Amino acid sequence: DFDLAKKDFDRYTKLYEEKVIPEQELDKAQSSYLSRKLSFEAIRTSLANIRIQIRQLEASIMEMQLQDQQQESSLVSAYSESIENLSAQIDIWENSYILRSPIDGECIFTKYWSSNQNLTSGETVFTILPDTIGGLVGTLVIPQSGAGKVKLGQVVNIRLDNYPYMEFGMIEGCVSGISAVSEQSFYYAKVTFPRGMLSSYGKELAFNQRLTGSAEIITNDLRLFHRIIQPLKHLLHERM
Repeated sequence: DFDLAKKDFDRYTKLYEEKVIPEQELDKAQSSYLSRKLSFEAIRTSLANIRIQIRQLEASIMEMQLQDQQQESSLVSAYSESIENLSAQIDIWENSYILRSPIDGECIFTKYWSSNQNLTSGETVFTILPDTIGGLVGTLVIPQSGAGKVKLGQVVNIRLDNYPYMEFGMIEGCVSGISAVSEQSFYYAKVTFPRGMLSSYGKELAFNQRLTGSAEIITNDLRLFHRIIQPLKHLLHERM
Protein backbone atom coordinates (compact mmCIF):
# COMPACT_ATOMS: atom_id res chain seq x y z
CA ASP A 1 0.00 0.00 0.00
CA PHE A 2 2.81 2.40 0.83
CA ASP A 3 4.56 1.77 -2.49
CA LEU A 4 1.30 2.25 -4.34
CA ALA A 5 0.62 5.53 -2.51
CA LYS A 6 4.13 6.76 -3.36
CA LYS A 7 3.64 5.93 -7.05
CA ASP A 8 0.32 7.78 -7.05
CA PHE A 9 1.93 10.80 -5.40
CA ASP A 10 4.81 10.81 -7.91
CA ARG A 11 2.34 10.51 -10.77
CA TYR A 12 0.17 13.34 -9.41
CA THR A 13 3.24 15.50 -8.89
CA LYS A 14 4.24 15.06 -12.54
CA LEU A 15 0.71 15.79 -13.71
CA TYR A 16 0.59 18.90 -11.56
CA GLU A 17 3.91 20.10 -12.97
CA GLU A 18 2.48 19.57 -16.44
CA LYS A 19 -0.59 21.65 -15.46
CA VAL A 20 -2.85 18.66 -15.99
CA ILE A 21 -4.39 18.55 -12.49
CA PRO A 22 -5.14 21.25 -9.97
CA GLU A 23 -3.16 21.71 -6.75
CA GLN A 24 -6.02 20.29 -4.62
CA GLU A 25 -5.68 16.85 -6.19
CA LEU A 26 -1.92 16.95 -5.61
CA ASP A 27 -2.48 17.86 -1.96
CA LYS A 28 -4.94 15.00 -1.62
CA ALA A 29 -2.42 12.54 -3.11
CA GLN A 30 0.32 13.95 -0.88
CA SER A 31 -1.86 13.58 2.22
CA SER A 32 -2.62 9.96 1.35
CA TYR A 33 1.06 9.30 0.74
CA LEU A 34 2.17 10.87 4.03
CA SER A 35 -0.51 8.95 5.93
CA ARG A 36 0.63 5.66 4.40
CA LYS A 37 4.24 6.64 5.08
CA LEU A 38 3.52 7.28 8.76
CA SER A 39 1.74 3.95 9.02
CA PHE A 40 4.65 2.24 7.29
CA GLU A 41 7.19 3.86 9.61
CA ALA A 42 5.09 2.88 12.63
CA ILE A 43 4.92 -0.70 11.43
CA ARG A 44 8.67 -0.76 10.76
CA THR A 45 9.36 0.68 14.21
CA SER A 46 7.04 -1.90 15.72
CA LEU A 47 8.84 -4.70 13.86
CA ALA A 48 12.19 -3.37 15.07
CA ASN A 49 10.89 -3.35 18.63
CA ILE A 50 9.58 -6.89 18.20
CA ARG A 51 12.99 -8.02 16.90
CA ILE A 52 14.64 -6.40 19.93
CA GLN A 53 12.20 -8.17 22.23
CA ILE A 54 12.87 -11.46 20.46
CA ARG A 55 16.63 -11.02 20.93
CA GLN A 56 16.07 -10.12 24.57
CA LEU A 57 13.90 -13.21 25.04
CA GLU A 58 16.52 -15.38 23.32
CA ALA A 59 19.20 -13.90 25.59
CA SER A 60 16.99 -14.54 28.63
CA ILE A 61 16.39 -18.12 27.49
CA MET A 62 20.13 -18.69 27.02
CA GLU A 63 20.83 -17.18 30.43
CA MET A 64 18.19 -19.38 32.06
CA GLN A 65 19.57 -22.44 30.26
CA LEU A 66 23.04 -21.56 31.48
CA GLN A 67 21.73 -21.09 35.02
CA ASP A 68 19.92 -24.43 34.77
CA GLN A 69 23.11 -26.12 33.59
CA GLN A 70 25.12 -24.51 36.37
CA GLN A 71 22.50 -25.45 38.95
CA GLU A 72 22.31 -29.01 37.62
CA SER A 73 26.10 -29.28 37.65
CA SER A 74 26.17 -27.90 41.20
CA LEU A 75 23.48 -30.36 42.33
CA VAL A 76 25.23 -33.30 40.67
CA SER A 77 28.53 -32.27 42.24
CA ALA A 78 26.91 -31.88 45.66
CA TYR A 79 25.17 -35.24 45.24
CA SER A 80 28.41 -36.98 44.24
CA GLU A 81 30.26 -35.35 47.13
CA SER A 82 27.53 -36.43 49.55
CA ILE A 83 27.70 -40.00 48.23
CA GLU A 84 31.50 -40.03 48.59
CA ASN A 85 31.29 -38.60 52.11
CA LEU A 86 28.62 -41.12 53.08
CA SER A 87 30.65 -43.97 51.59
CA ALA A 88 33.75 -42.77 53.45
CA GLN A 89 31.78 -42.55 56.71
CA ILE A 90 30.42 -46.05 56.13
CA ASP A 91 33.96 -47.33 55.50
CA ILE A 92 35.20 -45.63 58.68
CA TRP A 93 32.32 -47.10 60.67
CA GLU A 94 32.83 -50.58 59.22
CA ASN A 95 36.58 -50.42 59.85
CA SER A 96 35.91 -49.31 63.42
CA TYR A 97 33.08 -51.63 64.38
CA ILE A 98 32.92 -54.56 61.94
CA LEU A 99 35.33 -57.48 61.78
CA ARG A 100 35.46 -59.11 58.35
CA SER A 101 37.06 -62.36 57.26
CA PRO A 102 38.56 -62.79 53.78
CA ILE A 103 37.32 -66.40 53.70
CA ASP A 104 34.00 -68.14 54.33
CA GLY A 105 33.68 -70.38 57.35
CA GLU A 106 32.55 -70.69 60.95
CA CYS A 107 33.48 -68.02 63.48
CA ILE A 108 35.05 -69.54 66.60
CA PHE A 109 35.68 -67.17 69.51
CA THR A 110 38.90 -67.72 71.43
CA LYS A 111 37.36 -66.39 74.64
CA TYR A 112 34.11 -64.98 75.94
CA TRP A 113 33.19 -61.43 75.01
CA SER A 114 30.61 -59.08 76.46
CA SER A 115 28.82 -56.05 75.01
CA ASN A 116 30.79 -52.77 74.90
CA GLN A 117 34.03 -54.56 75.73
CA ASN A 118 37.09 -52.76 74.39
CA LEU A 119 39.59 -54.40 72.04
CA THR A 120 43.34 -53.95 71.97
CA SER A 121 45.15 -53.41 68.68
CA GLY A 122 46.53 -56.73 67.46
CA GLU A 123 44.28 -58.71 69.77
CA THR A 124 42.85 -61.97 68.44
CA VAL A 125 39.07 -61.86 68.70
CA PHE A 126 38.04 -65.01 66.88
CA THR A 127 39.21 -67.61 64.40
CA ILE A 128 37.49 -68.50 61.13
CA LEU A 129 37.31 -72.20 60.42
CA PRO A 130 37.02 -72.54 56.63
CA ASP A 131 34.19 -74.50 55.07
CA THR A 132 36.67 -76.75 53.30
CA ILE A 133 39.25 -78.96 54.93
CA GLY A 134 41.86 -77.76 52.44
CA GLY A 135 41.92 -74.50 54.35
CA LEU A 136 41.88 -76.11 57.82
CA VAL A 137 43.05 -73.70 60.52
CA GLY A 138 43.44 -74.19 64.26
CA THR A 139 44.02 -71.86 67.20
CA LEU A 140 46.55 -72.48 69.97
CA VAL A 141 46.40 -70.93 73.41
CA ILE A 142 49.99 -70.43 74.59
CA PRO A 143 50.97 -69.41 78.16
CA GLN A 144 53.36 -66.49 78.46
CA SER A 145 56.00 -68.73 79.94
CA GLY A 146 58.06 -69.96 77.02
CA ALA A 147 55.95 -68.13 74.43
CA GLY A 148 59.07 -66.34 73.22
CA LYS A 149 60.40 -69.62 71.82
CA VAL A 150 57.44 -69.99 69.47
CA LYS A 151 58.31 -69.00 65.91
CA LEU A 152 56.53 -69.02 62.58
CA GLY A 153 56.94 -72.26 60.67
CA GLN A 154 57.49 -74.46 63.73
CA VAL A 155 55.89 -77.90 63.75
CA VAL A 156 52.93 -78.50 66.05
CA ASN A 157 51.89 -82.00 67.16
CA ILE A 158 48.26 -82.09 68.22
CA ARG A 159 46.50 -84.80 70.20
CA LEU A 160 42.77 -84.53 69.67
CA ASP A 161 40.39 -85.15 72.55
CA ASN A 162 37.97 -87.01 70.29
CA TYR A 163 40.69 -89.37 69.07
CA PRO A 164 42.76 -91.08 71.80
CA TYR A 165 46.42 -90.63 71.00
CA MET A 166 47.46 -94.23 71.61
CA GLU A 167 44.86 -95.46 69.12
CA PHE A 168 44.77 -92.78 66.45
CA GLY A 169 48.07 -90.97 66.82
CA MET A 170 48.29 -87.20 66.37
CA ILE A 171 48.00 -84.72 63.54
CA GLU A 172 50.76 -82.40 62.48
CA GLY A 173 50.39 -78.66 61.97
CA CYS A 174 52.53 -75.61 61.37
CA VAL A 175 52.58 -72.26 63.19
CA SER A 176 51.40 -69.68 60.65
CA GLY A 177 50.57 -66.73 62.89
CA ILE A 178 51.22 -65.42 66.40
CA SER A 179 49.30 -62.68 68.23
CA ALA A 180 51.34 -59.55 68.89
CA VAL A 181 50.04 -59.03 72.43
CA SER A 182 48.99 -61.34 75.23
CA GLU A 183 45.47 -61.66 76.55
CA GLN A 184 45.02 -62.59 80.19
CA SER A 185 48.56 -64.04 80.34
CA PHE A 186 48.11 -66.01 77.11
CA TYR A 187 49.17 -65.63 73.49
CA TYR A 188 47.25 -67.03 70.55
CA ALA A 189 48.79 -68.73 67.53
CA LYS A 190 47.27 -69.81 64.23
CA VAL A 191 48.08 -73.29 62.98
CA THR A 192 47.63 -74.70 59.48
CA PHE A 193 47.63 -78.38 58.58
CA PRO A 194 49.57 -79.20 55.41
CA ARG A 195 48.59 -82.89 55.66
CA GLY A 196 44.99 -82.19 56.55
CA MET A 197 43.51 -84.68 59.02
CA LEU A 198 46.00 -87.46 58.28
CA SER A 199 47.37 -88.69 61.63
CA SER A 200 50.87 -89.86 62.47
CA TYR A 201 49.51 -93.41 62.31
CA GLY A 202 48.39 -92.91 58.74
CA LYS A 203 44.71 -92.67 59.64
CA GLU A 204 42.43 -90.09 58.00
CA LEU A 205 40.49 -88.59 60.90
CA ALA A 206 36.98 -87.27 60.39
CA PHE A 207 36.92 -83.48 60.29
CA ASN A 208 34.89 -81.56 62.84
CA GLN A 209 35.02 -77.79 63.15
CA ARG A 210 34.79 -77.97 66.95
CA LEU A 211 37.65 -80.37 67.59
CA THR A 212 39.74 -79.64 70.68
CA GLY A 213 42.91 -81.15 72.05
CA SER A 214 46.38 -80.52 73.42
CA ALA A 215 49.25 -79.25 71.29
CA GLU A 216 53.00 -79.57 71.48
CA ILE A 217 55.05 -76.97 69.60
CA ILE A 218 58.41 -78.32 68.49
CA THR A 219 60.90 -75.57 69.35
CA ASN A 220 64.62 -75.79 68.67
CA ASP A 221 65.22 -77.23 72.16
CA LEU A 222 62.86 -80.13 71.49
CA ARG A 223 63.81 -81.04 67.93
CA LEU A 224 66.61 -83.41 68.92
CA PHE A 225 64.41 -84.99 71.59
CA HIS A 226 61.65 -85.65 69.09
CA ARG A 227 64.06 -87.03 66.52
CA ILE A 228 64.99 -89.67 69.06
CA ILE A 229 61.67 -90.33 70.78
CA GLN A 230 59.38 -90.39 67.73
CA PRO A 231 60.96 -93.50 66.16
CA LEU A 232 60.65 -95.24 69.52
CA LYS A 233 56.95 -94.33 69.69
CA HIS A 234 56.47 -95.62 66.18
CA LEU A 235 58.15 -98.92 67.04
CA LEU A 236 55.99 -99.22 70.14
CA HIS A 237 52.87 -98.64 68.05
CA GLU A 238 54.03 -101.23 65.50
CA ARG A 239 54.36 -103.88 68.23
CA MET A 240 50.96 -103.04 69.68
